[in-house]
Amino acid sequence: MKDTSQALSRFERALELEPNNATLLTQRALALTWLGRCKDAALIYEQVMEKMAERPRKWRVSTRHQAAECYRRLAEQDEAMKDGFQLKVHLDRACHIIEEAWGAGDSDRKMGDLYSNIIEDGILYSVHAVDEAYAIECIERLSDATYLGDVAPFNRLTYEVFKNSFGAHSAPVARALQLSERIAWAKEETEERKRQQPKIHQGEIKALP
Repeated sequence: MKDTSQALSRFERALELEPNNATLLTQRALALTWLGRCKDAALIYEQVMEKMAERPRKWRVSTRHQAAECYRRLAEQDEAMKDGFQLKVHLDRACHIIEEAWGAGDSDRKMGDLYSNIIEDGILYSVHAVDEAYAIECIERLSDATYLGDVAPFNRLTYEVFKNSFGAHSAPVARALQLSERIAWAKEETEERKRQQPKIHQGEIKALP
């Protein structure tokens, strides 16, 4: 945290000399994101993304990725503040940034991983908020996105958890079944996989040699 704060101070001093330097602006936005100042960072990302075409592809890919992650973290803050409306707004913007990247050819494999995480955050929120309409919206958006880019499987959300949360005969589960070929749920934790996990030994250290 201290190093990030120091880096932010350096970027801000440099920007006093070159206020429109896109590289410095994105580095400042990244530092602000790491410090939890996601609203400030999002404003900068919106500013630099307006002139995307002027920058090299590698920069465009990394900036879009950072911007989408910034909005995802902003949604996490919304959830902590119990602001469901803003959470949906910010997750929508995060998704839209990546969808634009796919459309422009400014993406890589990590972009698909992030998109999956964003949609997963949205569905998990819908589970906690018992928001069936939003769950369906997330599922349908994920399905549509698979035509644009390579979307990674979920990391946390299994189909069983989803089904049990809303109910086997609920509208979200019915829609998920209709789109099952385009949704990659996280794998169930089987007994075999549990046995393969390394054992963690716990105890107290009585003495050191």
